[in-house]
Amino acid sequence: MEDLKFRNPKEFDNIKEIIFNSAEEYGENTAFVIKTKEDGKVNYTNISYKKLLEDINALGTALYNLGFKGKRIAIIGKNRYEWVLSHLANVMGGIVSIPLDKDLQLEELENSLVRSKADAIVYDDKLEEFMQEIKQRNNTNVKDYICMTGKIAELIDRGNELIKKRRKRICKLQSR
Repeated sequence: MEDLKFRNPKEFDNIKEIIFNSAEEYGENTAFVIKTKEDGKVNYTNISYKKLLEDINALGTALYNLGFKGKRIAIIGKNRYEWVLSHLANVMGGIVSIPLDKDLQLEELENSLVRSKADAIVYDDKLEEFMQEIKQRNNTNVKDYICMTGKIAELIDRGNELIKKRRKRICKLQSR
């Protein structure tokens, strides 16, 4: 027992500090493991803390570019990387994140969107029929429907493009 050494734990004021610290201290360590099935084979992809932060920043940049700064985005779906990314991009970027229970029935989901005044929703593709019905009813404030499958990856790519362009502009300004 005497051999146990305790480190003084770091204190953080918010989740943004935790994520940045994790990327700095544990950069290449695995933060997430994504399991996929293709042709009967199971594949695992490791996501490092550094990649997690890059994806959060890219998604947040794309969401800002779409005009979501200071808006409300609901998130509904099973536990998966895109869910976590969406939530963290919102929370770290000044967007109100509205996590919703993935098992809500249509009326409960629609009512939650109305009460929360969500401007957009990020959803699991298994909820596509619900989203189409909610769009058709037009009772909510939701203008943008973002499917986790495919669309989040597109937004990350777009965010990365915007970040690269910004860096090029900064480099040009600094070289003058």
